[in-house]
Amino acid sequence: MKKLKTNLFFLFIISMFFFSCSRDDVNQADQTENKTISSSTAKYVVNNANPYSNIGTLHNEFMLQMHNNSTINSQNDIYNAGVAFAQQNGYNTNLYNVGQMKAAINDAMNTSFTKAKIDQLGAQYGFSGAYKNELYQLANFFNATNYTDTDQILNDLANLEIRYINAQLPTAEKNQLLVVIAIARASMSYWIAYYPTDTQNSGVTKASWWGRIFGGAVADAFGALAGGAIGFAAGGVGAVVGAIIGGACASGGIQFAIEY
Repeated sequence: MKKLKTNLFFLFIISMFFFSCSRDDVNQADQTENKTISSSTAKYVVNNANPYSNIGTLHNEFMLQMHNNSTINSQNDIYNAGVAFAQQNGYNTNLYNVGQMKAAINDAMNTSFTKAKIDQLGAQYGFSGAYKNELYQLANFFNATNYTDTDQILNDLANLEIRYINAQLPTAEKNQLLVVIAIARASMSYWIAYYPTDTQNSGVTKASWWGRIFGGAVADAFGALAGGAIGFAAGGVGAVVGAIIGGACASGGIQFAIEY
């Protein structure tokens, strides 16, 4: 478990030293934080033109369940909770390889969303060139450094979703792309709400705040991408549930590492 939590913090290297505050300090903020985070699902506005927008809502609902969840003590607990949540919402979780999914989730919590990682997944799961080109746009978003505020971040993601809705791709890849962007948008709303006042605190710079919110969203989006690919490889129809579990468990793992 110690190794898991150490690995998870890799995504937050930009702001790593800000986590040195005591648990007492964190507890003092919990009541306000709970109220703020609970509004994150409402902040995520679905795009009805995306038939998978509801997956983003489900993603944030799972994250709310995971917040300060005393029943979660290990990575396996996180995975089991994600599977149970998917089942409760009517998804068949027997459509993919469990070992591959757990490995992908762990990878998502320890990686960056880059063109090189897209190429690596593409070679493994046979992504088309057109699909990779669309995913490169999401990689560009995650690696940009010119954001001025959270409105710009959320608007850029919303515009990217519009692009994806109009993308000319094979049906299976188009569906995976729409699930990934729905989770990415919802996740970004969640993590922005998770750190609502950091930029107002004298000890937290804007750069470190970006590192925090992007760290969580990157894990979620990559988990959804890899999970969807695994699910599709197992039979096509497993792509959606694979993306749900991959994104949810990656995000749950990041949140667990922060809170415990």
